[in-house]
Amino acid sequence: MCKALLSMCVVGLLALVAGCQSEDPVFVSKEFKFTAKFPRPPEVKEKRGTGRTTTTFSNVNQKTGVLQVAVSEGEIRGDESGEEIQRMLDNTRDHIIVNARGKLTSSNSITIVGKYPGRAFTAKVIQPTGALRARVYIAGNRLYQVWVVGLPEYVNSDEATAFLESFRLTE
Repeated sequence: MCKALLSMCVVGLLALVAGCQSEDPVFVSKEFKFTAKFPRPPEVKEKRGTGRTTTTFSNVNQKTGVLQVAVSEGEIRGDESGEEIQRMLDNTRDHIIVNARGKLTSSNSITIVGKYPGRAFTAKVIQPTGALRARVYIAGNRLYQVWVVGLPEYVNSDEATAFLESFRLTE
């Protein structure tokens, strides 16, 4: 009787613990001070650019699309004027779209943490046929790029929306 009761308690406890775990764990980057909800742990790679620029990519490849956060350092001093920052955001948006072989379909000014400027934008990807949704932010001396690219049904899916909306700076 005691063994049966103990077994039921253990099974119940395991079910309770399993039920409390999140389906999509939140990825935490302590180094780059952000969190994002990927469907599984992302692959993280660093790429050195020209000059002092370094970009770290955290991405998850799905069957019909890619979720990615990229953080660039070395190009932004952190003391640029508001006008310079707006120009950098527009240039980053345009660069992402050109690299994706896309055409801009919408763009809006946004902020994160109530103070850091950004852009939210979408694009139609021409070859291969697809779509792109992205947000870019400048916070201090870092440029954050958060985007989803792939087939339109994936880019506009609940998973893609949850990923984009989950991005947070942890300062």
